[in-house]
Amino acid sequence: MIPIVELHDATGEWSKLSSLVDYWTRDDVLQVIKKHEQYLLINIGNEVGNEVSEDDFKTGYKDAVTRMRTAGIHVPLIIDGCNWGQNIDILQSCGPYLIENDPDKNLMFSVHMWWPYEYGYTDETV
Repeated sequence: MIPIVELHDATGEWSKLSSLVDYWTRDDVLQVIKKHEQYLLINIGNEVGNEVSEDDFKTGYKDAVTRMRTAGIHVPLIIDGCNWGQNIDILQSCGPYLIENDPDKNLMFSVHMWWPYEYGYTDETV
């Protein structure tokens, strides 16, 4: 079993991305990551940001990845799309840039495909 550990403290709130990285790079957290790094994936943050520009997405996640790698985190890092994880377009447009700027070239991207029925979506529209 390979666990994916993630934080939900910034869901929908782009301004909190750096606080997530502050957590991941704490000494006590780094010790746990190092202990289990052979079988561990880290999702930096669940669905961080709602509407985020491509420039902000690139800058924010490049900084986050750089800080985490500099702190000694070398496990695969997962990045969700913005817009509550649903924006696949931003992942497709920014993903290559982020991979190129990751010293470890070890990123994964996640898009959340959900269409709640309470918003009027049906099986036919999905």
